Amino acid sequence: MLAETIRDLLSGRVVFSAEGGFPELFMEECAVRRVPLRNVERGTGSVRATVDERGFRQVGAAAEKAGMAVRAKTRAGLPYLLYRYRRRIGIPIGVMLAAALLIQLSGRLWEVTVTGNETLNDDEILDVMEEAGVKTGVLLRQIDVKDAEQTAQNLLPQLSWIAVNVIGCKALVEVREIIPRPEMTDETDYADLVAAQDGLIVRADVLEGAGQPKIGEPVVKGDLLVSGTIEMNNGFRRYVNAKAIILAETRSTLTAAVSKQTSAERIVRSGTVWSVRFFGITVPFGFLPKDAERETSSFYVKSRRTVFPIGVSRTRWCVCETMPVEWEEGMAALVCFARFCENAADRYRDAEVLRMEVTSSEEAREAKVTAAFRCVEPIAVRQPFIVDREGESAASEIERKMDKNG
Repeated sequence: MLAETIRDLLSGRVVFSAEGGFPELFMEECAVRRVPLRNVERGTGSVRATVDERGFRQVGAAAEKAGMAVRAKTRAGLPYLLYRYRRRIGIPIGVMLAAALLIQLSGRLWEVTVTGNETLNDDEILDVMEEAGVKTGVLLRQIDVKDAEQTAQNLLPQLSWIAVNVIGCKALVEVREIIPRPEMTDETDYADLVAAQDGLIVRADVLEGAGQPKIGEPVVKGDLLVSGTIEMNNGFRRYVNAKAIILAETRSTLTAAVSKQTSAERIVRSGTVWSVRFFGITVPFGFLPKDAERETSSFYVKSRRTVFPIGVSRTRWCVCETMPVEWEEGMAALVCFARFCENAADRYRDAEVLRMEVTSSEEAREAKVTAAFRCVEPIAVRQPFIVDREGESAASEIERKMDKNG
């Protein structure tokens, strides 16, 4: 049934009626001439049927022999459509241009999608893929998948693996990112614990290492608190990664300053430019200044899950200039105090503040906040060292020989 419908559309179909004369003789003549009649309806002295264009040319001869008059009721199909619009030259030209455009666009890349990324956003990866030659509108035969993967891998060191799969007119970019491992102290390293700043020890719990700082003992920045070298009773040495909880009462000063003269950006010009995007080609309807800051959002034609590379984009731009600005009265002091609080929270987040004396001053050019802190905080920091096992073994061998000869 479908094949007959397609054949009728291509070759043409005619619904006709034959009246008068002898219908039986007309049917016999059509059978002799092998005219493919369909949907035949017999009436009193009339016949109604459907036939293709080539068969309709023989129906007239059969009807004339049977003494019947033939009249075409309806004509349908491509031949009649082309004949009807034969003088409208724009229609066949448009059909040919549409066919040529379809053939041309079917060989280009329509869409590039990214999957598997977590920290990197799609725009970063798509920009790199565009540099690698995988972009909307490019000819499919010009895409070198291996070269694109290598280029993207070199430009994006955050990726551990990338694969570009071209399926039809779409490109699927699958990526895997390098998972950073948390920084961990190598417990096999040897280290001493030294004082990070001056202070008075208030607590000392040595977990591993040699030495026991005393409560109330003053220390200076750089003093050795716990050694990672342990002297054994048999004369040998053992090396460890010293561990301890050492708190000291410290005194320190924190200062924050803000200049009253600063700079700010002011928008001089701004505007919006719309553009048409067609298979990677962008046609803007307006002027975009070169030194302007831009923000672009695109809208593409979609049909269910298919995104066509046809759409519009909106670019908002602005041109700014830098100009000097002076703080209003009292504003610099507020900004300076806020900065001081931020620095203090970061500096003394692990400390117990016992006392704090804050002083503020405001001069002609800057505002300043200074505070003296007295607090209890951890002061032990690791100081790694390297053990020369070969040298140590050689020195021990010489000592044994000297003791033997002595």
